Amino acid sequence: MSQIVQAEPAQQPNQSVSSRAQSLPEPIEPVSHAGRRVTEDQYWRDYYLQSDIQYEWNNGLLEEKPVSDYQTFLIYHWLTRLLDHFLKTRPIAKLVGLDMGFRLALPTGTVIRKPDLAVVHNDNPSVLLPLDCSYHGVYDLCIEALSDKARSGILRDTVQKKAEYQAGGVPEYYILHQAIEHQFFYTRNARGLYVPIQAVDGVIRSAGIAGFSVSDSGSVRSARGRGIAR
Repeated sequence: MSQIVQAEPAQQPNQSVSSRAQSLPEPIEPVSHAGRRVTEDQYWRDYYLQSDIQYEWNNGLLEEKPVSDYQTFLIYHWLTRLLDHFLKTRPIAKLVGLDMGFRLALPTGTVIRKPDLAVVHNDNPSVLLPLDCSYHGVYDLCIEALSDKARSGILRDTVQKKAEYQAGGVPEYYILHQAIEHQFFYTRNARGLYVPIQAVDGVIRSAGIAGFSVSDSGSVRSARGRGIAR
C-alpha cells in the first residue's frame, strides 16, 4: 500500500518577506566624531576617506560637512553640467568632485577642506594626477552648496570658508543655494580680497576660467534658465 505524502501548505509571499525583514539586523547609525581633536596624520589615515560621514580638518579638530537640500542640489548639478560641457569644448582646466580635499596652511592655522566642486586650471603649477585622492595645490575655483538647516551651516560657507579660501589664495569662490539671497560669486582683487563678480549685460563672467560665464537673469537662481558658455 502506497504511503500518502501531504504537501506542506504554500507560504504566503508576504509572510516570507515579513520573516526575512524580521531576521535582518537593525541598521547602525554612524557615530559622528565632529569636534574630536586629532593630528593631521590621524585625519589623513583614519578620517579623510571615511565613507559614512564626510569630515574636514580645522587646525586639529574634526568638522562634519553638513548636507544641502534637494533644490540646492539641482542648482549645483546644473552648474556642474554647465562646467563639464564648457571644459569638454575648451579643455583648459579639470573639474574635480567627490569631496577631493586640499590643504591650506593659513596664518591662523592649517585646514583641510573638501569643496563640493572645484576646478584646477591647466597652467596651475600643482598638477592634478589621475590617481590623486587629494589635491596638493590650491584650487583655481571652489564651489560650495550651502546648507541652511542651521545657522552654523550658513556661517560655515559664507564666513568661515570664505575667509579661508581668500587667505589661502583661491582665485574664485562660488556659493550655491536655492534662495537668491544665499548665492554668491567672488573673485580676488589686486589686494587679495574677495569681491563680488559684477554682472555685465546680465552675465557673470569668470575672471580665472577664460570664456566661462553664466547668465544672471535667473539661470543659477532657478536651475531652469539658460547657461552661457562662451
